[in-house]
Amino acid sequence: MKDALGNEIVLGETYGYARNENGFNIAVFGIANKFTEKGVTLEVIERKRSLYFDELEIIEIGNPKVSVKPMQLFPVKF
Repeated sequence: MKDALGNEIVLGETYGYARNENGFNIAVFGIANKFTEKGVTLEVIERKRSLYFDELEIIEIGNPKVSVKPMQLFPVKF
């Protein structure tokens, strides 16, 4: 499976993705730990959010694992 940059996703490496939800920008960072039929499972390390252009703040991790479509993932150095 390939990430948003077209690189092969490597299990054990750190990836992130962002989404917008009702004006909140949410960034999620985690370690790729499994491939599934629908995508990649990340073990969440950190979640951050901001409202519009405010500074990012760390929020509760919530669900410690998330399944993400590979095309949404970007490699990050954490």
